[in-house]
Amino acid sequence: GKSALVTGGGTGIGESITIDLGKAGVEVTICGRREAPLENTVSKIKAEGGKARYVVADMADPESIEKLAKNILAHGGVDILINNAGINIPRPALEVTEAQWDQIVDINLKGVFFCSQEVGRRMIERNGGKIVNVSSAAGLIAAHERAAYCSSKAGLNMLTKVLALEWAP
Repeated sequence: GKSALVTGGGTGIGESITIDLGKAGVEVTICGRREAPLENTVSKIKAEGGKARYVVADMADPESIEKLAKNILAHGGVDILINNAGINIPRPALEVTEAQWDQIVDINLKGVFFCSQEVGRRMIERNGGKIVNVSSAAGLIAAHERAAYCSSKAGLNMLTKVLALEWAP
């Protein structure tokens, strides 16, 4: 009887999370930048008798996130948010461009914050909900050619703690 939003739910870890939620009877909305993988994952869930839909959205774009939140609110809201969307562009630190840095940090950290803000606001109004942020060991330890990625995941770990501190009550 719960509903969930999974960012980056069309491939990889997000697809597995989405399929498992669907099997557990959760009504799932998934989002990502590419329609084909989203459509494929939704088809898998529906083939198993689950309820799922997708919305194309870019987690690096706060305006896209706001539209996603409005779309979800129009469909009844969300009980569980799983911030899974992420990107990694392995590059030696001396070769990382500003555009690459921004792309990684915008999706892995900024997008999580603004998606959590949009959905969390409604959860607080309803006095309940769950937010799960998918991080990485790279947020705790340094990894070769992962300066931007490790930094974004370390920031995500701290963001998770801050939001828990502020919103848990």
